[in-house]
Amino acid sequence: MLGYFTRLVLIGCWLMTITVSGAIAGDVPKKLDVDEAEQLAYKAISRHHPRPPGTLWYEPDISLPFFTFSGAAILAGIDGYWAVNPWTGDVWDLWGCTRPTTPALHRALTDIRHRFTAEERKQYRKLRRLKPVCEWVN
Repeated sequence: MLGYFTRLVLIGCWLMTITVSGAIAGDVPKKLDVDEAEQLAYKAISRHHPRPPGTLWYEPDISLPFFTFSGAAILAGIDGYWAVNPWTGDVWDLWGCTRPTTPALHRALTDIRHRFTAEERKQYRKLRRLKPVCEWVN
């Protein structure tokens, strides 16, 4: 559970992030919903951890506009926070600020990119450069 001060810092960072990302995202609609984002997070961590159902929880107040999930299933070996870009599907490990990847995630991200119209593809690089607030950097 996050402490009061940590939540306060995250909310402040969120306000800065949402202002910048809103300007960058422009009129490009999000390409994912929370359920699909959760599946992408599972795909990102599946290389090191099996996919036990119900081990990730949606955290709607962390790292907006990203979809953020926490996991704390010690028996499954999952512990941490992951943020999913709602436009590109990129998954970020918030404990280290890295983007884990697996073949399954790579295929899914390719499918998501195909959802962009020709006009939206002009914004794809900017959307992909969006980075969540990483509180826990190694």
